[in-house]
Amino acid sequence: MKLIWQFTRKYKKLLLLDFVSVFGFALAELGIPTLIAQMIDQGINRDDPSVLYRFFGIVV
Repeated sequence: MKLIWQFTRKYKKLLLLDFVSVFGFALAELGIPTLIAQMIDQGINRDDPSVLYRFFGIVV
C-alpha cells in the first residue's frame, strides 16, 4: 500500500477530482429513474406536455 501512495502523492488534486467526479456520476445515475418516474406521474398521466419537456431538459 505504501508503494501506491508514493506514486499518487504527486497527483493529489487529480485524485480528488476523480473521486468527486465518480461521486457526481453515481448521483446522476441514481437520480435519473426518479426523474423518469416523475415524468410519467406528472406529465403522461395528467396529459401535460410542458412537464415532459421540462424534465427532459433536466435529464439531458
